[in-house]
Amino acid sequence: IWLFRERLSSTGTDRKIWKHIWKQLEDPGKHGKKKPPVGPELPGVTKEKTAEAPDKGKTAGTGGKKKMTKEERKAAKIRASEKKRLRREERRSAKTRRSKDGTWTKKNSASHFGNKLHTVQGTDIPLIREFVVTTASLHDSQVDLSIPGIPCYRDKGYAGAQCRGINATMDKAARNHPLAVGKIRRNLRITRKRSPGERPYSVIKCVMHGGHTFVTMVRRYRVKAMFLCLGYNALTMITLKKQGKIA
Repeated sequence: IWLFRERLSSTGTDRKIWKHIWKQLEDPGKHGKKKPPVGPELPGVTKEKTAEAPDKGKTAGTGGKKKMTKEERKAAKIRASEKKRLRREERRSAKTRRSKDGTWTKKNSASHFGNKLHTVQGTDIPLIREFVVTTASLHDSQVDLSIPGIPCYRDKGYAGAQCRGINATMDKAARNHPLAVGKIRRNLRITRKRSPGERPYSVIKCVMHGGHTFVTMVRRYRVKAMFLCLGYNALTMITLKKQGKIA
């Protein structure tokens, strides 16, 4: 099985399989037309605790600390980029079983290491249409799975990000600028639309036990994520068939 998955990931056949399966599903009654992307979770990460190191390159305007000059900020930025490059080279050359493509990220005061799954599904028939696997530190707004001409319901984490579809991102309040009543109600309407999009991550993590993976590259996790998404679609179609929503 491992060699089979390795061939799929190295040759890119997994993408062809995903497209071929969706061609079989594309008939009336099997799927809807709306494809709003939802916020990604972390089903493919390894939870680990770590202490955050203080960032020496940050400037402080209050607290009695002196502000950096333009030259000092430029030098600090160069040092930070060089340090990041050295860490990247060290990670690639390290003789370890830890993923060389994986990165650290923080969510709800917990640190995670690994990869991240982004999915898109419809509002009428909740099947996963497309998915993308990225490293964990990549911000959600950097991935756009929306489709031109179709509303794209997204949470506040995507505020200000570009959207190929019709932008239906939730409004985000700022300091001393609370949201008006109309925008709060708009956020509630968007939340009702996009709330079913969180179900795939719950099923993948709790039912399929896909929250912890043991592969060490993004392309390998992409194959595992494809089978997880196919499994979720199969379970969802069984449920929809029992409800009489599909033939």
